[in-house]
Amino acid sequence: MLFILSYVIIFLKINAFPLRWWDESLFAENAYELIRTGHYWIPYYEGNVDVFNINKPPLTVWLQSFFIRLFGFHELSVRFHSALFSTVTLYALFVFAARHFGIQMAWISCLILLCSEGFIHFHTSRTGDSDSLLTCFTFLAHLFMFEYVFSKKNIMLVFFFLWMTLAFYSKTISSLFFVPAYLVMVLKAGIKEYFLKRPVFWFSFMAYLCICLMFFPVREYYWSGFCENFIKTEIGKLNHNFTPYDKGFLYYIENFYLGRWSIWFLFPFPGLWIIIKNREKFSDKGRVILLGFGLLVFFYLLIISISSHKMEWYDMPLYPCLAMLAAVPLDVFLREISSGLVKTGILCFLFLFPLYRMFEKSQSNVIPPGKKSSKQRKILFFKE
Repeated sequence: MLFILSYVIIFLKINAFPLRWWDESLFAENAYELIRTGHYWIPYYEGNVDVFNINKPPLTVWLQSFFIRLFGFHELSVRFHSALFSTVTLYALFVFAARHFGIQMAWISCLILLCSEGFIHFHTSRTGDSDSLLTCFTFLAHLFMFEYVFSKKNIMLVFFFLWMTLAFYSKTISSLFFVPAYLVMVLKAGIKEYFLKRPVFWFSFMAYLCICLMFFPVREYYWSGFCENFIKTEIGKLNHNFTPYDKGFLYYIENFYLGRWSIWFLFPFPGLWIIIKNREKFSDKGRVILLGFGLLVFFYLLIISISSHKMEWYDMPLYPCLAMLAAVPLDVFLREISSGLVKTGILCFLFLFPLYRMFEKSQSNVIPPGKKSSKQRKILFFKE
């Protein structure tokens, strides 16, 4: 059933609408130029270095070029990686939730995620961009961090740094926005016992640093001035807005109830209340995981909200974590019902219309402006 739902909402007719302006079309051009020129480390546009995409890491273009070679040059090849890795995120959420909280919690979390417009719609799961990769790899990093804290198995730590490396090569700076939450978790778990005294930590951490930092001298070698430009534009987004309109601190929270998560945005609050006040509802391990997700959401949302440069799709990595928190009150409520038939009926009542609405939106070639100000409706990067 999950396979059918993910196919219908994420994959179905993914090639039915033309490439979008800006990021998607530029990534497609970069992938085509990679195949034509053989330059894997530097993006090209019409035979020249693509200065617009020069700061973006190469993993998205590598995957697009692979699928272009596999399927041919059309919309499916450009977008397939986004749909694929969004589906991986969905299945990872299901497996992790089922393992630690039960099959009911797994289904509720995944249904909420599938009904989240911010996870499915524009510039995310169904377009040829890098946000789906960032979301998948950061979410896998969360899961393996939790597994390492509970099991102390070195392989979990190795995989954590592997996912962090892939996240960096998906969207560089954005992959680091969860790091403050990781530091809090590490300090709480015991930094010496779990990390500093383990050779595998130092080996994995140094490998992660070396592979990530290698990106900068390689790009600098091919395009002089890259490092200076990266600092000015990418790190500069924290205190400089590169779009023609201003967005306030509450921009992403407003987007939740204006459409990107309008059905579910209130559910995490009672979820956190239950976790904190009703300890008997979850095991100690379950409470640690859910509070950890709350911590991850808090720091990531805080950083992108403080940043001066804001784009609608920057919140995509939050949705898998939010889906887990939003599932808590529904899971606790359904536990009190003994009849499986009644539970199924309630889930159908809650999710049939949101799933249909998400299916309808995913099949539409229209991106409505929604309830936004007139300034927010301007075409990106153009002033009147």
